[in-house]
Amino acid sequence: DGLFVLEDLVPKRIGTESGFWKVTQIEGNPNKYLASCYTGLYLLQKSDNEWKLLHKITGFEESARDIILSDDKNTYWICHGYQGVFKVHLNSDYTKATAVEHFTDRNGLKSFYNVNVVKWENEIVFTTNNGIFQYNHEQNRFVPHEKLNKILDPTKNTRKLITRGSKTWFVLNDEAGYFYTKNNDKLLYKDLFLNLKGYFNRGMECIIPLSENQVLFGSNLGLFFYNLKNNTTNAVVPTQLSAVKYTANQKQFLAEIKSRSSIEFPNKTALLRFEFAAPEMTKGTQIQFSYKLEPIDKDWSSWQNSSYKEFTHLNPGDYIFKIKSRNLSGILGKETSYKFTIVPKWYQTNFAFFLYITSFILFIYIVWILVKKKIDRERTKARVEAEKTKKLLELELEQLKLLREKEKINAAKIHLEEDVIEKSKQLANYTLLLSQKKELFNDLQLDLKSLREINKNDDFRKRISQIFQKLHQNKIGEEFMEIFDVNFEKVNHNFFEKLKELNPSLTKRELRLCAFVKMDLSNKEIAPLLSISIRGVENARYRVRKKLNVQHEENFSSYLESLVSDEKKTHLE
Repeated sequence: DGLFVLEDLVPKRIGTESGFWKVTQIEGNPNKYLASCYTGLYLLQKSDNEWKLLHKITGFEESARDIILSDDKNTYWICHGYQGVFKVHLNSDYTKATAVEHFTDRNGLKSFYNVNVVKWENEIVFTTNNGIFQYNHEQNRFVPHEKLNKILDPTKNTRKLITRGSKTWFVLNDEAGYFYTKNNDKLLYKDLFLNLKGYFNRGMECIIPLSENQVLFGSNLGLFFYNLKNNTTNAVVPTQLSAVKYTANQKQFLAEIKSRSSIEFPNKTALLRFEFAAPEMTKGTQIQFSYKLEPIDKDWSSWQNSSYKEFTHLNPGDYIFKIKSRNLSGILGKETSYKFTIVPKWYQTNFAFFLYITSFILFIYIVWILVKKKIDRERTKARVEAEKTKKLLELELEQLKLLREKEKINAAKIHLEEDVIEKSKQLANYTLLLSQKKELFNDLQLDLKSLREINKNDDFRKRISQIFQKLHQNKIGEEFMEIFDVNFEKVNHNFFEKLKELNPSLTKRELRLCAFVKMDLSNKEIAPLLSISIRGVENARYRVRKKLNVQHEENFSSYLESLVSDEKKTHLE
C-alpha cells in the first residue's frame, strides 16, 4: 500500500507511491535513505521530523527486494527474487545509476532464485537455496562460504541471517533459531521457536533482536516476543509420571508410582513403559520431554514431543529413570526421577557371580598347572630329542671319520696295488734279464769250448782258458737268485711260506720253480735260471704239482696265482 511512518501508533503515509520493500540509511548522511520498491529505488529524506519521498533514481528499474551497501562507495548489492543479483553504482547526488552489473548462475551461483544479501562478521554474504556464498573480487564470481556452510545445512534455504551480540539469528527453510557466533561447537538452537514453523511470510521473514536475550518475530499470526532468560531460571513447573507399566509373561501390569524406595520388577519383564506429562505448563503451547536412564545413558536425550518411553528386556540391576519437560515458550519443567530394580535370577545374583569368578579362577589355576606340566613334558621331550640329536650327530661325525679313514685306506690300497704292479713288472724284467744273461753265458761257454777244441795252439788254448776263468768268476750264481727271492717275497707276501704250509718237503729249487710259473715264464725261460734243460723243467713241474696235489686238468699257473690273491686280500684287509 505504500510507505508509512507511525506517529503515536497512528500510521501516516509518505508520498503517493506503493510497493515498497525496505528502507536503507545512506552511509555518511543520517537524514537520507534509499527506499526499495517494486520498480527500483527512491530517495527518502527526513527533515524537521518530516519524511519526504524526493524522487526516483533513474537507470535501474528492477525490483529491489533486498539491498545492502557494498565495500565500494555509492555501490549497492540488490537481490531480485527471480533474476539473481545486481551490483548497482549510483552517482554522488543519488539521482541515477551510473553502472549496473548482473550476476546469475553463470557467475558461480548454483541458482539465481531466492537470493538474499546480508552482512555477517563484517562480510557480505549471499544466502540461497543451495548454501551460502560470498563474492570473490579477483575471480569476479561467487564462491561458497566455507564457515557458514559448515554451520547451516547448504541443502536448505537460509532466508534470513542477522547478528546481534553473541548470537546469529537465522531462518533455515521454515525454522527459526540461533547459534553462538564465536563458539566452535556451532550448535543450532531451534526447538524453542518450532511453534512459528509454517507461519512466516516466506521471503519476508522478520527477526528483530531487541537485546542479547530478547527477540521479536513477525509472522502471519502477529508479533511474537521471546525472552531467552527463562531457559536459565529455576524451574517450578513439575514434570510428572502419569503411569508406569510393565509386561511379564505376556501380561501387562501397573506399577506403583509414588514410592520412596526402589520398585522391583520381575526378571521376566519384557517391556517397561513410562508415561509422563506436565499438566501445569502454559496452556496452548507445545510441550517437549527429555529423559535418561541411569546408568545406561550418560547424557539426556534430545527433546521430543512423545509423552512416553519404552524399554525392552533390560538386564538385571538397579536403574534410575529421569524425565524433564519444557514448552516452546522457553519454560523448563522440574526434573522427576524414578528408582527401580530388575530382579536377577539365581544365576545372575552377586553370589552366583562370586561362584563364577571363583570357578573361573580355579579353572585358570588348573589350566595353568596342566599347561605347566605340558611345558615340562615338552621341555623333557625336547631335551631327550636334543640328546638324541647330539648322539646322532656324533655318530654321523664318527661315520664321517670312518669314511675318511676308509677313503685313506682305499687310497693306500690303490697305491699299494699300483706299487705291487710296478714291483711285479720290475721283478719280471729282472727275472727275464737273468734268464737271458744266464743263457748268454751258457752259449758263450759252449762257443769257447768249440774254439778250444778246434785250435791246437797252446797260447790260444791258454787264452781261452783265461776267458773261461773270467766267465766263471762272473757267472750268475746263487747270490743273484737270493736277490730274486727277496724281491719276489716283497711283491708276493708269504708266497713261499704258503707253499711250505701246503708241503714242507718242497726244496728251494722247487719253490723258485713255482715263483717262475706264477710269473708266467715259459719252460725255455725257466731252464737257464734253474740251470736245467727244458725237459728237466717239465719233470720238475710234474713233481711239484704232485707234491701240491694239483690235478692234471687244473692250470698250475692259475692255482699259484690264487694262492697269491688270497694272501694279498688278507694282507690288505
